[in-house]
Amino acid sequence: MKLLNLIFPPKCVFCGGLLKIGDSDETCLSCRQSLPYCMKSGKGEIDGETSDFHFTRAVAAFVYKGYVTDSIYRFKTRGCRQYAKTYTKYLKHTIEHYYGDVEFDYIVSAPMTKKKLAARGYDQTRLISEHLSREVKIPYLSGAMIKVKETQKQQGLSQQERKYNLAGVFEVAKSQEIDGKTLLLIDDVFTTGATAEECSYALLAAGAEKVYVATVATTLLAKN
Repeated sequence: MKLLNLIFPPKCVFCGGLLKIGDSDETCLSCRQSLPYCMKSGKGEIDGETSDFHFTRAVAAFVYKGYVTDSIYRFKTRGCRQYAKTYTKYLKHTIEHYYGDVEFDYIVSAPMTKKKLAARGYDQTRLISEHLSREVKIPYLSGAMIKVKETQKQQGLSQQERKYNLAGVFEVAKSQEIDGKTLLLIDDVFTTGATAEECSYALLAAGAEKVYVATVATTLLAKN
């Protein structure tokens, strides 16, 4: 391990700077102090019960801007699957803070199509969910949902276009397991909420009692 660190010095998951002795969770001291934490803003949650969403509540660890945006881009497009473990550390704190009074039966993840999985080589949301399951001791229900068709990229679409783009593309594959259960749905980024909404709608229609959402980042506070 020491030899590997000499050949490939460990870098901060967020800014990409070289890590120093004592840096924890693959994050440098500067980033730990300055990352755009949602909890720090006091606005890290969306109450689904007072909105048009079907999920009960949605929370995020970070605001989707700066180094967080860069990091998630590398995670999804540059093969940096190891980032999932670091994101999980921050998600754990977020979930404990906002959902400490909720008893979850399962963690489920927003799915991707087989075609996209084959192209990328890994399912980034599943990776986060598997790490999170071990951290918070909530079982991960693998394959709970499937995405039945390819869709246009969400980036650049309006809220209404995003919703239309995802309408009916998610199906529940394990309805018996989720019947009457309280679920924690995991995704990487919450933008307009279209993905979380469509997944939640499908899960509730299949018999889930309640669906809560947690994501690594959200764009909702990015301009603040």
